Amino acid sequence: LGGIISSTPIDATGLHNVSEHFQRLKFVFREEFHTFEKGAWQIHPTERPKIREKSRKTILTRRIMYWYLKCWKQYVDFQGRARRKEYWVFTLVNLIIYLLFYILAFTMMFDSSGILFLLISIIFFLYTVATILPSIAVTVRRLHDTGRSGWWYLLNFIPLVGSICLLVLLCLDSDPGENQWGENPKGIEIGKSA
Repeated sequence: LGGIISSTPIDATGLHNVSEHFQRLKFVFREEFHTFEKGAWQIHPTERPKIREKSRKTILTRRIMYWYLKCWKQYVDFQGRARRKEYWVFTLVNLIIYLLFYILAFTMMFDSSGILFLLISIIFFLYTVATILPSIAVTVRRLHDTGRSGWWYLLNFIPLVGSICLLVLLCLDSDPGENQWGENPKGIEIGKSA
């Protein structure tokens, strides 16, 4: 770095050289210290998209885990309201976990001893049993959010038509404002759009 600075004569035409050397010096510092967080040193431009992409993925993962774990924390809470995001994230994560169990069980089915298949099947069965109550609870809270009683869940027992009707009800937006099951989880006041 000393060679860059000392080789620059300062005269009327040398101001351009000084700014050019200053830009090189700034580049060298950026290269050397690109790992510093926000502060005096900037992140190298080629690193920026990677960092932004990584932080977006991290934030998305944290949000997904927040909604998924929220349903587990309210394991058998049939009171209150649940917004669409809470219901659908819980349902999606459960669907992915079920799919992974199916894939594992299918690949272990051809194992010569069959012990791994039995172990995966037992774990899958226990997870399925454990998710029954939180799934019903979040569905009831979701129905409360649309202004309906949890008894509408019984539509599920009507073959085909009942499941489709329940699916439509679960996709509806929240009732604006407060209803008999509590405050709107989105915090939207009456008269404002979602």
